[in-house]
Amino acid sequence: IITFHSIEDRLVKTYFKQGGFETEPDNPFSTSIKHNPFEIVTKKPVVSSEKELKNNSRSRSAKLRIAEKK
Repeated sequence: IITFHSIEDRLVKTYFKQGGFETEPDNPFSTSIKHNPFEIVTKKPVVSSEKELKNNSRSRSAKLRIAEKK
């Protein structure tokens, strides 16, 4: 997924880590294990190179995050 704003990037990062947007209440006695359907391929987002920035200045805010569905 390619994001162009930090808010979008945060949503995508959270979605990949948690497997969804639903939040469960913090219950220390809960035994449910949530299965994450994604395996994150890139630990950090892929950003534009210096060469790309010289040719296309609008690409500086673009971030690419990659996850593979299990």
